[in-house]
Amino acid sequence: MVTANAWPPAWLTPVPDTAITAGKGESVIDFAEIFGIITKDSIAGKAGSPLILREWQKELLRHVFARGDDGGLRHRINLIGMPRKQGKSALASTLGVFSLYASGVKGAEVYSCAADRDQARIVFADAKRMVEASPDLMGMAKLYRDAIEIPDTNSVYRVLSSEAFTKEGLSPTTVIFDELHAQPNRELFDVMSLAQGARGSMATLIAITTAGVKTDSTGQDSICYSLYQYGKRVARGEVDDPSFFMSWWEAPQEADHRLQETWEIANPGLGDICALSDFESSVRRTPEAEFRTKRCNQWVSSQTAWLPAGAWQGLRVERELSVDDEIVLGKRSGVDITNTTDLKQKLNNMNIEDNIKSNLLIRGFSNDTLLNNRGLIGATIDETILELVKNLPIANVSGECEHPYYSVSRDKITELAKCSKCGKEWY
Repeated sequence: MVTANAWPPAWLTPVPDTAITAGKGESVIDFAEIFGIITKDSIAGKAGSPLILREWQKELLRHVFARGDDGGLRHRINLIGMPRKQGKSALASTLGVFSLYASGVKGAEVYSCAADRDQARIVFADAKRMVEASPDLMGMAKLYRDAIEIPDTNSVYRVLSSEAFTKEGLSPTTVIFDELHAQPNRELFDVMSLAQGARGSMATLIAITTAGVKTDSTGQDSICYSLYQYGKRVARGEVDDPSFFMSWWEAPQEADHRLQETWEIANPGLGDICALSDFESSVRRTPEAEFRTKRCNQWVSSQTAWLPAGAWQGLRVERELSVDDEIVLGKRSGVDITNTTDLKQKLNNMNIEDNIKSNLLIRGFSNDTLLNNRGLIGATIDETILELVKNLPIANVSGECEHPYYSVSRDKITELAKCSKCGKEWY
């Protein structure tokens, strides 16, 4: 059996020992080991057999259910990141059932949320099987296709997805987000987190997810990646926020995704609840970006990388620029010159010495309206480039027009300038 470095994870926000000791973690663990079951045959056991929590899972639950200064739950938001096949669904469904039956809240509202209804039903279906397997739990419940009700406490457990949900009348006590990285935008997350306001410290939101692509369908950082970045700041002590908890397993970005030692860092259940042989097989046939997100829990910029991770950085060389050097930005230079954020970052990273008078050549684009991360900004590519290079020690700025290239003197950027070939005017 592989002995993975299960606890602590790569990123863990601080929780005082006193808050852990006073919290509900032990009650959740007892509930899980009494009522929890394995719902599908797997390396962890046969379907229907009792759920046996591993020590790292117990430690995670103790942290999540730590007690706050007011006697309620310490954390309003919990972000738990781990690769696939680490028992996420079983853990999430157990938390849902505990919150429905044993949280001590009358009129509890528990929600399983996901990017689409089918994904949301995965956790809910496991929770439903847990209830059906226990005569004690079943005797108190009414089961529906997408809901479990407890009439005696007026509590309910429902399924929601970003495809179809209502903002009206929600007052959740526990929200369980499955695969938060897949949310197309942050709307459902914001609705559910804000709806918890009336519940105070009785309420908590728990997102259990793998990593994914950093941006969502809007082109902005996804809600999951934003929370991940925030969690790292809390873990490093840069932000003091006791209401936010993050436990995130991941391999270092520079790690070789093909090595077992990398898998051991990111997967707390490797060789225990997930098979090492599965990794050895899948790494041979899975695209690198997909393997890094799902098996190493690393964030990627795109699921369809055109170069292996680290290949571009490995080509970097250090050398002094001369006065005759041309700096070329364009389709073959690894920068999207139609995106202001990408273009600014590239220009700012040049580190051109003040005494260097280099030429900046902007090649391979049409002079269309420039896009930024929020959409059209109304400026053309050439206008934006001229604006960006005002403070750079660049002798000439060149781009395409009817002639192969035209140049604008740096000294005339703020004034009316003309193409030296065709006389085209620039402002």
